[in-house]
Amino acid sequence: MNPPPVIFLALARWDSPYSSTAFALAREMANNRQVFYLENPFTLKDLVLGFLKPQLRKRIAVWLGLKSFYHSIPDSSELIIVYPPLVLPINWLPKGKTYRFLSQINNKRLLKRLQRIIKDHQLSEFHLINIFQPFYGFDLPKEIQPKRYLYFCVDVIRHSAYIGKHGHYLEKEIMQQVDAVCTTSSQLQAYAESSTSRPVYLIPNGVNFTLFSQPANPPQILAREKRKIILYTGAIGLRIDYVLLEKIAFSFPDQLLVLVGPKTQTFEETGLNQYENVLFTGPRPLEELPGFLAAASCTIIPFRCNELTQGIYPLKINEYLAAGKPVVATRFSPDLQQFENVIEIADSHETFIQKLAQTMEGEEKELSEIRRNIAGNNRWEQRLQLLDRVLEQDSDNLRNTIKP
Repeated sequence: MNPPPVIFLALARWDSPYSSTAFALAREMANNRQVFYLENPFTLKDLVLGFLKPQLRKRIAVWLGLKSFYHSIPDSSELIIVYPPLVLPINWLPKGKTYRFLSQINNKRLLKRLQRIIKDHQLSEFHLINIFQPFYGFDLPKEIQPKRYLYFCVDVIRHSAYIGKHGHYLEKEIMQQVDAVCTTSSQLQAYAESSTSRPVYLIPNGVNFTLFSQPANPPQILAREKRKIILYTGAIGLRIDYVLLEKIAFSFPDQLLVLVGPKTQTFEETGLNQYENVLFTGPRPLEELPGFLAAASCTIIPFRCNELTQGIYPLKINEYLAAGKPVVATRFSPDLQQFENVIEIADSHETFIQKLAQTMEGEEKELSEIRRNIAGNNRWEQRLQLLDRVLEQDSDNLRNTIKP
């Protein structure tokens, strides 16, 4: 018997250039149940200012009523994307009655879409998982009664300039309205436990082990590259220590520093584009990342060490390890301690450069298998087993039984 369907309320959009815990988890859950992924709404302001952007243009027909708001994923028959309606742009408003009133209007618009999912697909029983979406999903009406309602905390919300403005207090409010809270890191777990009376469980990010552990050919852009490659994959934004990146580029002039992922204006201001040994590829589909890893001699996680990064258990750590690649990281999060036997962790820029140089000299093949074995124990399948236990058991029996 298949488990009940799951409806996701997610801040991350399914076609975002950023990898997300929300969509990775939704894809994994869709392997054995029906999953509806109700993504973050665009606002009327987004439409006016960015209607030429491909991400918005593909949704215009839906907003005009010319196309269904359900969208199927070719390689996942049980995963259904649900496009939400347009909402009012209100994040610019200060905290207060006006924001609350308009926020309730936006929330009701999204909940109507949620009601349509339940009605159209005759869902008599379902779970609702809100992943880092504190702006919607509060004050559920009696027509929406999930078997279990979970909130997933995946980042330190107060350190985000945009979503943190109102999200930092709305998140605490919604954590009191759900049945249980899940977090992806130990720091976030401590934060959630201090913010809600609901049970809190640690379910770290996982990895698509099959994808990242399989042999892959280097992408065409690197196929003829003779230099050793230092690789970073992921968002190139506030988490990145740009001073460290520049030191890497300067210290390894005969190697190629490859950055794969979407960049922000912050990156443009660093001057890294001026280095001949720095290659910025832009965002690439998840399925292409194993090829970049195949070409890499070493992978890096050059994060700043601050309150924002302390709460991060990065998706990329297990992706790197699944490919068997050496990893050099800053000591940005206490959750890295569990990997100390298979990665290099640096406490300073100088130590980072030293460890990177040592790693680039070569290594024993046995270490690659050890890394793969570690990542193999952190597959999404294992994480889903933990999540299923949270969804299916009574809250009173769970607090001391769920262990990652």
